[in-house]
Amino acid sequence: MSKFEDFGIGDGDVNKIEKNPDQLLSAEEDAIVLNEPDNSFKMLGKKSKYNPKSEYHADLESESVKESVENAKRIYKEFEEEFLHKLDFSDPESIVLAYEEAERRGIFKKAEEIRSLLFGKDMHFYGVVYTSDKCANNCAYCPAALKNKEKTQAEGIVYPQKALTLEQIARETNAVMDDGHTHICYLEGSPAKERIDNNSYARKIARYVSGIIKETKDRGLEEIILNIEPLTEDGFRIVAEAAKEANEEAGANVALQFRVFQETYNEEVYAESHLQNESGNAPKADYWNRRNSQARALRAGFDSIGLGALYGLNKYPLEEVRGLLEHIQELRREFPDKPPARVCFPSANELQNLNTEIQFVLKTGQTRPKKEGETLGEFKYGDYEKANRLLYALARLAMPEINIVSSERDTPEMLEELDKYATCTTLGVKPGVGGNSGIPLDRMASKRDIEAYDKAKEEGKITTFSQSTVFPRNPKETIISMKESGYNPIINLGAKNLQ
Repeated sequence: MSKFEDFGIGDGDVNKIEKNPDQLLSAEEDAIVLNEPDNSFKMLGKKSKYNPKSEYHADLESESVKESVENAKRIYKEFEEEFLHKLDFSDPESIVLAYEEAERRGIFKKAEEIRSLLFGKDMHFYGVVYTSDKCANNCAYCPAALKNKEKTQAEGIVYPQKALTLEQIARETNAVMDDGHTHICYLEGSPAKERIDNNSYARKIARYVSGIIKETKDRGLEEIILNIEPLTEDGFRIVAEAAKEANEEAGANVALQFRVFQETYNEEVYAESHLQNESGNAPKADYWNRRNSQARALRAGFDSIGLGALYGLNKYPLEEVRGLLEHIQELRREFPDKPPARVCFPSANELQNLNTEIQFVLKTGQTRPKKEGETLGEFKYGDYEKANRLLYALARLAMPEINIVSSERDTPEMLEELDKYATCTTLGVKPGVGGNSGIPLDRMASKRDIEAYDKAKEEGKITTFSQSTVFPRNPKETIISMKESGYNPIINLGAKNLQ
């Protein structure tokens, strides 16, 4: 029996599938290009701009592939209809019930098969650069939130805030590219709403984007991913124009993606988790401004967009999958040729050193280190691991054509399971400002913060920002392991730290 038979495709049909015409390079050609040393990008000349459609291994217009995609969506829909509110993060027994039912229905096997059909065994990667942890928002689950930072400081813990200069951002970018990354996500806290409304924040981001493109012109950077507070449409246009001009000046072809997570598509839960501050200057408190931001970015000239939901805020996780699907469908009606480049499903988790409020933290089977020097426990399936694997498999069936992202918020062992459904992941993440290149704290924080930090250091009452607990993997070892497991890593294998 063909492994694709559940989707209406036989082995003979698979062999006849033609590559999507939007695919710029075959997997073999990608491997050749990315195996070259860093300076090979310059020798090859100006590359074609990255296009998410290039990642397909099948022609999505083929009738047999269309049938497979529709079958996958049907399988998901049938499960959602029964478990939309039956799968409940406040009820551990419901997780076990849903997981066992998914196993009985062959959900996990079918999700693997559709991933293999559309994306082969390719695994894409992106690096991460945190540029600032200063934030005007009040997200209950984030340590950078104003109220959470104030709680931490009220406990007598000194918490210096950091921000990078353009020169330091370039240094961080080069450090991440040394790990082989050609797609890099830039994250930072939010400015006050007035800076977004008057586009002064957009002009700052435009300068950063322009500088990054020029700095990396000979290194083969393919994509800048901006995971920042949503801009006005004019603000997005300012950034898109800056990228276009910098590409022309540098002879580069760096694509520009705007990626922002809605966090939760349940408006009531959203309001509870994203409070407005006293001055009314927390932009994230506005659900619909955020919800409509991807459309603004595409109208303004961005090449692509990304979406995401954060598991742990809403007790009904399938509401988030449904919300993502509705969001994608809305975008496709206006932008039929620009499907989301990435969809992300991170899990909210608690930090030991900072105040956060997360409604639904599931019990893990794999124990986590509680203090320095401790290591991860043996991998076992607890409530968290079961829910995580189930949601990734269901998401793959629900949106077969979308490149789904996993991240190092999960352990290496968990990621090995999620690789069966996800097609893109982080690698070597250091979740703090300046962490990739080891920029000293006194070069990123104010003199006042540094003085307070040094004074409190003797008493051990200090901390610095990390967005979440992460389990970064060694890039070189991970690439070797993935190859041994039959995956095709899409990364610059000629990079310094992969030798």
